[in-house]
Amino acid sequence: VATAKQLAVLCSIVVLASAGFNPVANPKAIVFSQDGKARFTVLTSALIRMEYSTTKQFEDRESYSFVNRYTPVPEFQVSYPTDISLTIETADLLLSYTPTSDPTNSSNTCDAVHPNNDAVCSNSDCSAYRTQTQPPKPITQAGCCEACNRMSDCNVWIYGDGDCWTLTQAVGLAHSSDRTVGGRLGAGFTNESLRVVIKSTKVTWTPGTPPIDNLFGTVRSLDGVTGSVDLNCSSGQFTTSMTCTLAPFSRSGWALYDDTSSWVIDNQSAWLANRSTAAQDLYLFGHGLDFKRALADFVTVAGHVPSIPRFTLGVWWSRYWPYTAEDLEDIAIGYQQHGIPLDILVSDMAWHYHNETKIDWGGYQWSPSLFPEPSTFKDWLADNNLHTVLNLHLNAVQAGVAPSYPAFASALGLNPNGTVDIPSPNCSYPYDQSVANLLRNDKKFAEAYMDIALDDVGMTWWWLDDDPHWVARILHEHSKAQRSDGGLAFARWGGLGSHRYPIGFSGDVYIHWDSLAFQTAFTVKAANVLFWWSHDIGGHRTLDDQAYDGELYLRWLQWGAYAPILRTHPQPDPRVERRPYGWPLPLGEYMMQAMRLRGRHVPQLHSALESFTATGLSPLRGVYMEHPELNGAYAYNDTFFYCDHLFVAPITSPLRNDTKLANKTFWIPPGVWIDTISQLPVAGDTGLTKFYSLWEIPVYARAGYVQALGPEVTQDNAWGYAHTNPSSLTWRFWTGGAKNGSGSVVDAEYGRTNVTWTLSTDGATVSVQFTSQQARGVVFEFPQSYPIASVDCADSTSTISYDASSLTSTISFATSLKSSSITIKFQAPLTDELLLSVPFAGKYGVILLLSRGSTVGLGIRKRAHVIKQTVDFELHNPSQVATRLYVLVNAVARINANPTAETVQAELKSFQDNVGNALYLLDQANSGLDQSLKVQLKAWLAL
Repeated sequence: VATAKQLAVLCSIVVLASAGFNPVANPKAIVFSQDGKARFTVLTSALIRMEYSTTKQFEDRESYSFVNRYTPVPEFQVSYPTDISLTIETADLLLSYTPTSDPTNSSNTCDAVHPNNDAVCSNSDCSAYRTQTQPPKPITQAGCCEACNRMSDCNVWIYGDGDCWTLTQAVGLAHSSDRTVGGRLGAGFTNESLRVVIKSTKVTWTPGTPPIDNLFGTVRSLDGVTGSVDLNCSSGQFTTSMTCTLAPFSRSGWALYDDTSSWVIDNQSAWLANRSTAAQDLYLFGHGLDFKRALADFVTVAGHVPSIPRFTLGVWWSRYWPYTAEDLEDIAIGYQQHGIPLDILVSDMAWHYHNETKIDWGGYQWSPSLFPEPSTFKDWLADNNLHTVLNLHLNAVQAGVAPSYPAFASALGLNPNGTVDIPSPNCSYPYDQSVANLLRNDKKFAEAYMDIALDDVGMTWWWLDDDPHWVARILHEHSKAQRSDGGLAFARWGGLGSHRYPIGFSGDVYIHWDSLAFQTAFTVKAANVLFWWSHDIGGHRTLDDQAYDGELYLRWLQWGAYAPILRTHPQPDPRVERRPYGWPLPLGEYMMQAMRLRGRHVPQLHSALESFTATGLSPLRGVYMEHPELNGAYAYNDTFFYCDHLFVAPITSPLRNDTKLANKTFWIPPGVWIDTISQLPVAGDTGLTKFYSLWEIPVYARAGYVQALGPEVTQDNAWGYAHTNPSSLTWRFWTGGAKNGSGSVVDAEYGRTNVTWTLSTDGATVSVQFTSQQARGVVFEFPQSYPIASVDCADSTSTISYDASSLTSTISFATSLKSSSITIKFQAPLTDELLLSVPFAGKYGVILLLSRGSTVGLGIRKRAHVIKQTVDFELHNPSQVATRLYVLVNAVARINANPTAETVQAELKSFQDNVGNALYLLDQANSGLDQSLKVQLKAWLAL
């Protein structure tokens, strides 16, 4: 159990030092202006901290956003062209500073205004620096500006609804909804006094330069959103409560963070504090188009993304519903019986007294009616490798209800037998404030709240479904003191720096196709500020009949298979079904396939997160991160790289009525990619519009990539699938005509496993290398290959199989392997032209008729099977019309009867010839098919 002393660690310099962080910069990196009012810290060659203080006092404490300023000093040159000016030049930047001769008396430009804004002062409370309205009730905005200009010490004016305020020590701007601001902020850096040239893009930045071309970050949440929100923080639509944050890079080559008004950590109390100086505090990132380096520098100064436990990457069950312990166990059993992976059972509001006491939205006690034996429930979860997290609102500890009340009250010096909730208006100061304020301002209260009120419930992490968002920091650090696998919190975005306290909860979106379409883009943009979102997969709130649309839920799950977290969370409407086995076939089967696919991604995803921790490069990231110089990389915000070597373009629109296919337009990056549906190579750096059936997910693998997958999901391994590090991995070789390739995973138990391969004349040589001495089970899969002739491995015997429907050769080794070299010979070369050009493959799917409104299939052969069944059903006596279709669909049976390279080659050639003939015959006037069905059938054969 965490102690009060451990809680204090959350903000302490000791923690920073142990992480290699130091908020005090190396003196060799610091340059002062001649008058001592400006301080510049060269943090890296492309990152400079710029501070201005009329009092010559500067901030060296850790802020919420930036925790480390002691960085390796880059090479830079300083010069002093005049007795008041200076320049600083690095390999990336050229900074010039010349203070204005009398900044406090220089005139405002009344046209340089900021609508829908407010001012920020050095202690966040501008009332101390306000004068009386000058003049009383001015009629115009220009009059307000002129009033400020007439004052010798006014540096900012605020105008709104006929009122004018003049300020003397404003240092920043904050978004508001009804006022306009102008003036010289902090009498500090101005367009005239400071400019920085970004050398690589030849762009000049000044303090008044708007953040055009920024690639955006994220906002507090998507609560109540249908469709999209504008992520442009400078658009004027956001209030400070939305904590809108831009990316540390842009197509213009620069990004600016104003840290002037952020909290700092007091060195003495190790607790959140306001700044004591009125210094302007800016961080300029000038990395040009080197976005990866910008993220690496951001991680250096803002802190690393912590590792998260691997079980969080599995499938979560969550629903706003008054479940009992038995209800949740029944859901888990349903998942197990259907072979669906499951790692976390979330209990929403109903875990505590819900509608049973005066505080409906909070509390710190298990509901005796729903969870009469919480310890038994938690033990059952632990025994089955399952986890839970509980919903938390920051409400009072209730007298006579919370079991922890006596100890909690005693720790605060209050009556343990009292009848007053703590805190509440009936308590004496300071406990008449809100829980949030006390957590922020009262260390003694915060320690008692964490150590007693929360710990008494018996949880090691919490879902903070409340504001303020910075409480996630406290929860994360408290969790770190309790868990052996690192800290963990679950909360909304709390502003720059929140990446250090994962995981994110994006809030309650409306169930709508537009919400799904934006959620993918929203997640990609959040990677720019290193945030790992968990969304309500399937949506939460009902708006219209789309809430009950199985196709929409399926597409949401398919996106969820590649999302940071796969967690369902609908509102309490019994018509909104989230159990995949609660849907009729084939939808339910497709949903289960998506969840199983998610489970099998965990080994590769968990490995990629280790790199994310070190580099800031998210496993799920925008295409522009890899190709910032190409316009196509910015064209489609809902496509992304996944685990370095997969390109994903989720389907976010419904099937067309005419073709029963969904359209998807995207730009595929440069290089050679393998379409994982057809299993054929595709040349990149081009735009594509393709059409997908209900089961298909547009995913492309980089040619040569060896993809690591977990074992098939079964009833035996469904519970705790992600929690349990598998003893065997499947390695899928996407050869696609490449001459070589590789793949790797890393985890704590087995170390790093590297798999490399090199093409030979009639096969491939595969090397498996382990950094640990622990052996691991290995299965190789070669999609779009010929049958294997032989396998030579000195360390194990093997079993060879061939799946004709997907043209996949599989090698299963009898014993676990250590580092090994394996020679594989195929019956015909993998570079054979037929293999690289015929879209025959297709392994998964339940076949239903097109005329009944259902679609499925991978590859043209599978689609042809659907068409053949449809023709049989529609015509009853299809005669010659379907002859060519029979030739197409029976190819698998013929290959299975004689699985040789010669048979495969003959069938591929026949298939290639007969697709066109079948399409021609189906389109004839005498085919007996109506025109609408012909449209569908032709679209299906035109993969």
